[in-house]
Amino acid sequence: MQLCLTLEELELLISILREDDWMSRSEAPSSLHIAADNCLRDKLLIGGDVLRRSLSRNLQLDYDELQDLADSLNRHKETLTTQICTSQDPKLKSDLEHSKVVLEQLLEKVTEACAVL
Repeated sequence: MQLCLTLEELELLISILREDDWMSRSEAPSSLHIAADNCLRDKLLIGGDVLRRSLSRNLQLDYDELQDLADSLNRHKETLTTQICTSQDPKLKSDLEHSKVVLEQLLEKVTEACAVL
């Protein structure tokens, strides 16, 4: 199964993964915390893997990696939805809504790829 992303989707994916990586480094979870929290460990692994592979644009993710990616994208979608609801700035709200549309397209592709595998 080939997952074809638009440039906008790829840029959003990289941005999300970099943001997750930045947040994880700034929070500086201990090794014990990472080992105990499967979700956090998976998020760090998939984020690092995708960021390294995105340079070649040939990600070749297996089912578990695609599922982890879908979970991460769903969490980001929830965060975006919250930000849209609380935003008072019309320009920011519009940008967030556009990002959410792109994210939903990306999530649909990833979910479809999971179903095929």
